[in-house]
Amino acid sequence: MTNSDLKKHLADIIGLLSIPGIGRGRYHRLVKEFGSAQAALKASRSKLEKVSGISRALADEVKTKYDPESARQMAARVIQLGWTVRLFAEDGFPRRLTNIPEADIPPVLFTQGDTDFEAPAIAIVGTRHPTEQGKIFTYNLAKALAEAGITVVSGMADGVDAAAHKGALDA
Repeated sequence: MTNSDLKKHLADIIGLLSIPGIGRGRYHRLVKEFGSAQAALKASRSKLEKVSGISRALADEVKTKYDPESARQMAARVIQLGWTVRLFAEDGFPRRLTNIPEADIPPVLFTQGDTDFEAPAIAIVGTRHPTEQGKIFTYNLAKALAEAGITVVSGMADGVDAAAHKGALDA
């Protein structure tokens, strides 16, 4: 897939996932029904409403809250940063994640650095408003784990997640 194709595909995924009320489960149901995020975004309200878990109000959200420009900018930024994009059901997606219920599988993962999805891994997530001590502890913990060869996984939020990312990447 070229960078241009990836950017468009990723923008559709980001756009659909950015709509309030569309989480992993509804995302997977919509893509299964329509074949892609792009097709789901283009579907009519009446067709959206026929999908399990999509109410009339949520179908309206899909039609009114989708912000293609914001989604394109976010996709362009991901590519500019050089992050690796791993899409569900495509080569490179962590095999272990496919063993959980589909509604819980993240549709897209962004990775940076060396990734060995078969290696030991630990997730570090927490408050977006930690104390300074909490940030320092998290940074040091993530750094020590990464230096020991353990993959550190986090949710990309501010606070504890950001401290975990920084510690792991600094290692």
